Amino acid sequence: MEYLFVLGRDKDLALLELESVFSFENVKKAKGGFAVVDTGEKPAIERFGGITKIGKRINDLNEIVIGKDKLSYSVFGDKEIRLMMKKRFKEERVKGMFRAFSYEPGNVDIEIVSFDGKLFLIEGVSKPKEYRLRDELRPRFDAKKVISIRMAKMLINFSKAEKEIFDPFCGGGTILQEGLLRGLDVIGIDRSVNDARKNLNWLRKGFSIKNNFKLIEGDARELSKYVNGVECVVTEPYMGPYFRKLPSVGKGKRVIRSLAEMYDRVFGELGKIVAGRVVMIIPAIRTYKNILEMDFMEIASRHGFKLVKSGFVKMPVEYNMPKAKVLREIWVLEKLK
Repeated sequence: MEYLFVLGRDKDLALLELESVFSFENVKKAKGGFAVVDTGEKPAIERFGGITKIGKRINDLNEIVIGKDKLSYSVFGDKEIRLMMKKRFKEERVKGMFRAFSYEPGNVDIEIVSFDGKLFLIEGVSKPKEYRLRDELRPRFDAKKVISIRMAKMLINFSKAEKEIFDPFCGGGTILQEGLLRGLDVIGIDRSVNDARKNLNWLRKGFSIKNNFKLIEGDARELSKYVNGVECVVTEPYMGPYFRKLPSVGKGKRVIRSLAEMYDRVFGELGKIVAGRVVMIIPAIRTYKNILEMDFMEIASRHGFKLVKSGFVKMPVEYNMPKAKVLREIWVLEKLK
């Protein structure tokens, strides 16, 4: 069965997510804000962080069940479809209110997309308000410090984890919580895990979580002291100090050098315990004069890891907020064979 995926604002990340979940060969068409995937299992919108809507292929507009005498609808890609729907509404005495198609989530009763000569009926729409509530209602939440739920979902999907993820910089536990909601066991390490423990206990009570979580207070530079082996690593590590303004070149170099030394030690430990992929966000620092980066590829390869190749996007993938002082790249790595 073919399904249409509406890509979110970070299209490269959304395509990488589809490729990670379904494989490159199953993505039959990708253009603009859409991608078509051939899969035997109905995809759930809750699985994805970079996808805003999912539609099922239909052969005819008559497959659409109206079920209301008053509704809103939108059409993308073929003006004739709108005329045909208006005619059907008139025949069935339905008041249909047309709304322009949006790539972002919204409250529309019927959404039809004509793409690549095929018709798709939107069946699943992401719910960012629910994500926001899940964030803000947690016992421990600081919007300036936590990774977004949307990003956490994508990173987990990039890992292709089947049973377990490990976050050696778990902080408040956002990646761990999304792993639990995916049905994965999770392990987290940080210098203090009090916030993560409170958040995960809250999640377990409110969302009927059955999978296991384990939290360890410790140093990410000594991982092999705490765990013997893990399937996959998914993490946003320590990214350096908070900059209120653009740092000087000298300060930026000192921070990058310190981060490179820490990541080198962390990867020395990861090489001993990881069986599958490592998905990690790596920083670069914008200064008044230039952008400073570490040679992360050299660090990773020295400890037995290589960059995963993508059929859609150039790796690693940049993920930056406007005017950000600390820039981000998403790296997806696997063991050298």
